[in-house]
Amino acid sequence: MKEQTSQIFFWNRYAGRIVLVLGLTITVAATLFMRSNVEKIAQQNFMTHCEEIHQAIINRLDDHARILLGGAALFNATDTVTRDQWRIFNKQQKIEKQLPGIQGIGFSLLIPRVELPNHIADIRSEGFPDYKVRPDGERDLYSSIIYLEPFKDRNLRAFGYDMFSEPIRRKAMEQARDTDDAALSGKVVLVQETDKEVQAGTLMYVPVYHKGMPTDTVDARRAAIYGWVYSPYRMSDLMRGMLGDLNFQKEKRHHIQVFDGEIPSPESLLYQCHDAADKELFPNVRFTQQVPVDFNGQRWTLRFTQTSGWLLTVEYLGVWLTLLGGLLVTFLLFALINSLKTSAEVLGKKMAEIEEAFKELKRTQDMLVQSEKMAALGMLSAGVAHELNNPLTGILGFARHYIEQNSPDSRESRDLKQVVDAGERMAKIVNGLLSFSRPSTGDREELNCNLLIDAVLGFSEKTLIGRDVELQKNFGSNLPLVKADKNRIEQVLIILIGNAIDAMQNKGVLKIATGVRLVLENHWVEIMITDNGCGIKKDDLAKIFDPFFTTKRPGKGTGLGLSVAFSIIKEHNGEILVESPPAGQEQGATFTVRLPAIIVV
Repeated sequence: MKEQTSQIFFWNRYAGRIVLVLGLTITVAATLFMRSNVEKIAQQNFMTHCEEIHQAIINRLDDHARILLGGAALFNATDTVTRDQWRIFNKQQKIEKQLPGIQGIGFSLLIPRVELPNHIADIRSEGFPDYKVRPDGERDLYSSIIYLEPFKDRNLRAFGYDMFSEPIRRKAMEQARDTDDAALSGKVVLVQETDKEVQAGTLMYVPVYHKGMPTDTVDARRAAIYGWVYSPYRMSDLMRGMLGDLNFQKEKRHHIQVFDGEIPSPESLLYQCHDAADKELFPNVRFTQQVPVDFNGQRWTLRFTQTSGWLLTVEYLGVWLTLLGGLLVTFLLFALINSLKTSAEVLGKKMAEIEEAFKELKRTQDMLVQSEKMAALGMLSAGVAHELNNPLTGILGFARHYIEQNSPDSRESRDLKQVVDAGERMAKIVNGLLSFSRPSTGDREELNCNLLIDAVLGFSEKTLIGRDVELQKNFGSNLPLVKADKNRIEQVLIILIGNAIDAMQNKGVLKIATGVRLVLENHWVEIMITDNGCGIKKDDLAKIFDPFFTTKRPGKGTGLGLSVAFSIIKEHNGEILVESPPAGQEQGATFTVRLPAIIVV
């Protein structure tokens, strides 16, 4: 009696404080873990986005160079390229559709001083009586933009302009001439600009040489130069065309700047996706990265910045839910304990309820942590699977094609079959990642879990035939219905049943039971799948639902099955739990799936 009284006194005095301290500790720990995880995933997504833009810019510059090389090839293929031929050639290229953001494609002719009068007379005879080469002045060599498509609007201002007279343009033109390759100029203001909405500009050049003249040395190329096919670019228009859906323009917390050269400065700024005034809304930098772009020796520097506002973003919703949910449950338990009566009988009953509620708190917080970790990994998995899928499809397609072209017994076919086998294993992993990260899009319907399990066992019968597995069913009667995607829940059952059979090494007792459980006023339909196999180690229980975690030997599993099952059940606002006895006791494991029951009032 004295001992019982002492216990009652202890709980009266300290139980509330213990629960409060422990609950707050768990809540803070879970919140900090979630915050750290969200930050890591956010930084990885930021780095991935930066690399996507970096690669898009490199690819687009290469595409522009190929178009200009095609224009140079037109001059090499004929003795004379007329104005109409140049217009038709560019129209057929459909440049604005293929490479949006381009200002135009033109040809600039190199003109020795002695030939300048005849050149001006020839162009005027084509119907341009006011034509002249600009700017005025005596020079040994002139160049003149004589073709530029589309030949309208801003581009008319460039007709007759001598780009060779301007040092930055001339440097790029000479580089193209000497290297017989595409060259990009430094920062300029295009002659197409007016006094409104002036943008920084740059130009790309490809040399055209006189037909039949040697070009195997620098000196020979300088002697043979005829002119340049080129494109002028207004940088804001060019970047919008390059980035497309990857543009940061709609997301004011993300910034991208492009600088001419290796040292970012206001003077070298070519492009920024936001005005300077926009950045004042978010003064604190969260992430930043600088990436170089080298195009045949001309360097751009890309500077990416993600600014503040992150505590109020959608990606932090899970962190706030973890914190607020943990605080709410902790303070409710604290208030419940402080409201208990002091009689031994009542206290004993209440403490049992408190103990159950406190274990439920711990389990709920563990589920929150696991759910948010899975959601974050799901975002990353979707990106990884998307990046792998296209090249993997190409690899498998090429390998299968060349197998068909060779003798089945040849060494090449045997080697390629190994490539196909490895690729198909990788494809399974990619499909698993897509299934893991892709939310359910199926219709949800009212389902009886007993009937659903019988249906799964019916078409899973082949997995049991020939195996020494005894199936024991214990289905609850009058089981409430659940509202779920039938195909997705069937996928979960197939995963859990298959894992149980593997754990028993095809020999043992498989138990499947259903029932109803009331937990803190929540009605659940439970599905329990129990095996008497090897069991799960204590250290592995916390990782059992993590993607790519598996206890199977290499080649026997991708480690995605249980993570997919966890994601599916979480989509249905349900829970999936696992229990396994400690080592030395009866072995086996029980997986419990809980789905919200439809309660008819």
